Amino acid sequence: MRECCEGAFGLRLWSEEAPLGPEVIALVARRDAARANKDWAAADTIRVELQAMEFVVEDGPHGTVVRRER
Repeated sequence: MRECCEGAFGLRLWSEEAPLGPEVIALVARRDAARANKDWAAADTIRVELQAMEFVVEDGPHGTVVRRER
């Protein structure tokens, strides 16, 4: 469906598979570093920034996971 619509109509459809931009990647790295240093205030501030950019932030055993809100 995606290929059909994007090709035929020139539409750009959002996908969860779309790569994260460099700004988001940098924020996630900063948040992981803040969490590693137990700087919970900084980690929470970055979480709010990511949420304002319409990302869902989840903490996992391998660090922060972000995905677009649906």
